Amino acid sequence: MMAIGILSQGFLSGQESAGKASPRPEEAEEPTVEEIRSAAEAKAGAEQAAEEAAGENEGLNLVVAKMVPEGEPSKNVAIPSFKEGVLNSLVKAESITRVDDENLESLGMQIELFNAKGELDVTIKMKTSGYHMPSGLLESDSRTFVEGQDFEMSGDRLIYDTRTQQGKLLGNVKMYVYSEAQPEDSKSK
Repeated sequence: MMAIGILSQGFLSGQESAGKASPRPEEAEEPTVEEIRSAAEAKAGAEQAAEEAAGENEGLNLVVAKMVPEGEPSKNVAIPSFKEGVLNSLVKAESITRVDDENLESLGMQIELFNAKGELDVTIKMKTSGYHMPSGLLESDSRTFVEGQDFEMSGDRLIYDTRTQQGKLLGNVKMYVYSEAQPEDSKSK
């Protein structure tokens, strides 16, 4: 069992339609990070107010989660999170379904975590996952991949607490750490 600590503020925010009709799921295109950042600038004040109302490290905003209709999959979902007007995380999924008042299930989920400058820091990919809204726990029983600039990790199962920002990869865990630095005695003179 290997524990991982991923720096993130959980998953907050949501999308708004701005009065436009939504394309049918088969016509929907995944938004680019630039489009999301642009929308973030227009909504920064509202996002910060929502973050303050939800409290720090509250996980996926329950208001956003409740916007997902129960029993009907929402396709090509993108849920950005902002901290002080800067993109903090972006949750993308091929499909998210609210199972009941407490649980969401997703297919093809990718979570992108950004540093304080809004630059991509860590990416988490999983085929299937479940999110328990009251506890803030995200779990996946499918092979999960975690990638950063200098490392890659994978495991058969993921448990990630969006409130404490701590996670575990379990079962057949593999980790590769890449470093450009060489030990002093291996450098040629």
